[in-house]
Amino acid sequence: MTRPSILILGAGAAGIGAGMALAAKGVSFEILEAKDRVGGRAFTDAASLPSPWDHGCAWLHCADENPLVAEAERVGAEILRQERIDHFLIHKDGRFLSDAEADGARRALSHAFEAIEAEAARGEDGPVASLLDAASPFQAETRSILSIISADEPERLSLAGEADYRDTGVNWLPLGGYGALMARLAAPLPIRLSTPVRRVAQTAEGVAVDTDVGRLTADAVLVTASTGVLLDGAVEIGPGPAREALTLMSAAPLGAYEKIAVALRRNPVEDPRKIFCWISTPDQPPSDVQIQPGEPTLMIFHIGGDAARRIAALPADARGRWAVDRLAHAFGEALREEVIGTATTDWGADPFIRGAYSHVVPGRAQDRRDLIGLETGRIAFAGEALSLRAQGTCHGAWLSGQAVAARLAEAVRPA
Repeated sequence: MTRPSILILGAGAAGIGAGMALAAKGVSFEILEAKDRVGGRAFTDAASLPSPWDHGCAWLHCADENPLVAEAERVGAEILRQERIDHFLIHKDGRFLSDAEADGARRALSHAFEAIEAEAARGEDGPVASLLDAASPFQAETRSILSIISADEPERLSLAGEADYRDTGVNWLPLGGYGALMARLAAPLPIRLSTPVRRVAQTAEGVAVDTDVGRLTADAVLVTASTGVLLDGAVEIGPGPAREALTLMSAAPLGAYEKIAVALRRNPVEDPRKIFCWISTPDQPPSDVQIQPGEPTLMIFHIGGDAARRIAALPADARGRWAVDRLAHAFGEALREEVIGTATTDWGADPFIRGAYSHVVPGRAQDRRDLIGLETGRIAFAGEALSLRAQGTCHGAWLSGQAVAARLAEAVRPA
């Protein structure tokens, strides 16, 4: 193959977005992907259960301004534009709460976000946990939602970093799976799978990239590996400003987030408005369960922070039993007879991901902002952690890849 102008490391959303931007500009490039598939943390599993389900990215967040909505429409993907009204079913203290009672959980969460915004506006950057109302009857639910949104405990989340995120509150579901959508977008791009990169260095002629199959060279390289991979040193960055960027990058490590999917012969929730069910027990944090209707119905547990780390330490079959036990606690023992199968994720153990998605360490929101604008020469970085207003999301990664690729394209063009 002819030497490309730009090498892109990673065929996740950032790498796919970057590739699409370079293709539109007529800049030659190649994408190197360590895994045997594209999508990164967007992966639709069509094999483990009778219905496909997303191990990672699942929702088109901020869908009213998310550019991937238009991309989905362009390739013919169907989108469920479901308005969220009374969409939470909450099982607490041994019973299901009424809609009026459950609205208290929504108000508690809204109060937490308002406090975060207010403190950040005053220039504060302490831990989110310092703002939570210990007297709230829904404190456990609020903590659990925060740990899912940002993949770690509120004590480890920067309130200023959380406030940087722009949330329009509009979330749509790409039918068929987010991972499947990203695979469709990636299909026309030149991607080399199963090609882990071990080292990247700037040279007098451009950049050199060492892979398991040899050395490749280009004018520039765009690194879209997760901060978990980069901070662990799994991809070595050669001397220079790009290596120095890792100091700032440590402000945005990956947290923990895992899912457990339970396939059921029937949907135990009759109300079609309910797309999430919260299940609380006296001895464990609340569980957030996404209800994916269909035949069969999937009940998908979303678990963040320390709870995700504890679950990930269990064998896969034990994780499945844990999830079924939680469902039986809420819906009755007869539900066990409806179970077809279970499946789980394992993002923390994936050597090419090493976690879930990024969050900002308390006191270091400005470091992440500085990282986004940092000039690092012919070695550049992109990804969800480097998206100022959409961190932790697929579209944030895609936007970051597009923006950085456009800047690199100008840098490598002949004078």
